[in-house]
Amino acid sequence: MSKKFLLLCLFFAFSFVFPNPFSVFSEESPQGSPEEIPCRSKVLSVKVFKNGIFAVCEEIPVPRPGKYLLLDPPVPVHGTFFAESTCDVLIRSVLRDRAVPLDQIESMDRIRDFAGKKVRITLAGANGKEECIEAEILSPGSNYSAPGSLFSSRRIPSYSGYGSSYAESAPSPFLMNQGPLLLRQLTGDRKTIMIWNLNKIEKIEFLEKDALDTLVRSRPALLFDVHSGKEEDANDSKEKKIFLTSLSKGISWSPSYRIDISDPKKLSIEQAALIVNEWRDLADTDFELISGYPQILFKNAVSPIDRNTSLANFFSSLSRSSDQDSRISMQQAVMGNAWRPSESNSFADANEISDDSIDTFFQKIGKRSIQKGDRLQISIDKKEIEWNKLVCWNIEDNRDPEGRVVSREEYARNRRESNYGSTFSGTENSVFQQYLEPWDIIRFRNPFDFPISTGPATIMKKDRFLGQTMIYWVNSGEETAVGINKALSIRVSSREEERPQGEGEKKESAASIGYPNAFGSSQSDLSAPILPPGISRDQISANGKEHRILVHGRQYRIAVIDAKLTITNQRSEEISMVIHRRFSGEILPVSEKEKGNRPKDVLCSDSRNGINRRHELTWEVQIGAGKTKEIPFSYQVLIAL
Repeated sequence: MSKKFLLLCLFFAFSFVFPNPFSVFSEESPQGSPEEIPCRSKVLSVKVFKNGIFAVCEEIPVPRPGKYLLLDPPVPVHGTFFAESTCDVLIRSVLRDRAVPLDQIESMDRIRDFAGKKVRITLAGANGKEECIEAEILSPGSNYSAPGSLFSSRRIPSYSGYGSSYAESAPSPFLMNQGPLLLRQLTGDRKTIMIWNLNKIEKIEFLEKDALDTLVRSRPALLFDVHSGKEEDANDSKEKKIFLTSLSKGISWSPSYRIDISDPKKLSIEQAALIVNEWRDLADTDFELISGYPQILFKNAVSPIDRNTSLANFFSSLSRSSDQDSRISMQQAVMGNAWRPSESNSFADANEISDDSIDTFFQKIGKRSIQKGDRLQISIDKKEIEWNKLVCWNIEDNRDPEGRVVSREEYARNRRESNYGSTFSGTENSVFQQYLEPWDIIRFRNPFDFPISTGPATIMKKDRFLGQTMIYWVNSGEETAVGINKALSIRVSSREEERPQGEGEKKESAASIGYPNAFGSSQSDLSAPILPPGISRDQISANGKEHRILVHGRQYRIAVIDAKLTITNQRSEEISMVIHRRFSGEILPVSEKEKGNRPKDVLCSDSRNGINRRHELTWEVQIGAGKTKEIPFSYQVLIAL
């Protein structure tokens, strides 16, 4: 028996025992590969901020060990994704192909996406004639033999510059990268056709019903590799669960308020919340609305656990997150709960403090169901509280930090622009600039057990609309005021002039220099001029009719300004009025007879850089029907030379 015959017999015997000999050496046989089990998470709760970010808690049941695939994973803010489980689990971020509805498709590839579809294609032919062909679109990797050209000439578009020209040449690299469109005719000799110039396609009609409801796309997914864990855990019959918590984007809420002043003693205020869901369908989910201004440092950075986030995009978003804009626009004020500072709101009591040590408040609104794309409007609470009406008039400082009077054009421009919050930075100025002319306002305390969050407020009197304004952050029990309408029947004027200094004053010693004020007090009753901290009175000198002071190598003259506010009430009833007047410098003492009309003096927290400090004076006065009231005061200012 020859060796060849023996080898042949052994080969057939081995083939009979091992039909597929190469499977023995494979790393993992198909029968032994673990199957990925698709799963969905149940959203237990969402806690919603006003800026479109929300905190979410999701639950995933895992009844037995295995690999579970979550096809709709969260897209978390960097550093906020955490997982807790009652079992031993390893989490991987992967890409998986899945059918995606057409309304969620960003772009289409006419070659790869339509492969295998039976279509009718309309092509632009010569002399405006159209050609139609019914065929099946072949995938780019399909084999074809001797494709027939649909066009008689090889006129392939060659792209250069902004136009296109036709050339008798091979396909350009541009078209080669896209690849030709391969078709197999459905009728006739069923020949295969190659279309190079895709711009000739005018219309594609799908012959099969519902042929293109979805397209296959690679989408991020989370793969949970659940192990049995310890031996005692493996025998535990309780269902295992995985809990995911993170901050994501896609749900927001905004408050609005309706204030009814029909009752002259008690107004009613109602808070409503509008919830916008652009994330996913939510059913029977616990909702909480968050009020406050928490710091979310990486709100613009998506966690790299999301497979759509490349390292380049991640590091770029980190740099954007670190570049914070310090200006607070009106939009940011609404989204971030801007507050009204005490200088601009004299009605806030300094001893009123929050009961919570952290000013972030959560309002529970129960379990809610809301579909993706829907909006949900709900009423949070409605209360009644005592109130009173008054007229508010704010007068801005008309001097720069060096004490010089700004031009009328610049002052008007600052007033006009600051009404929109674009000239002065910070909430304080934007609030103060709101009432540069007399406005009717209502004053009340927050009656709710929670803060009033920054948002629009509509003022009503029964079924009559009186106005709409912005109400800023107000703690529970704190006093606030909101505007109704411009007080057109209240006439006001604010005037000031610099008082001339006499010749005899330059001979007096520095320690006895004083100025008579607007209330007629004698010079001997006044103290010496108020100087900036650290400045010696020996630096005061007389130069003709002016007193000057040298500060850090720069000369300033000391000026006294007499100012007068005039208010005329043309209404048929007495009004209560609050007046805020800002100025640069230091207010001078008032006479004994005017002490009852002495204003409240507050140093502004936004004092500009300069030798003169900014102050705000506040008066609350009563003005009878048809009466006129004058309020004089004087202040000292250092004017740079």
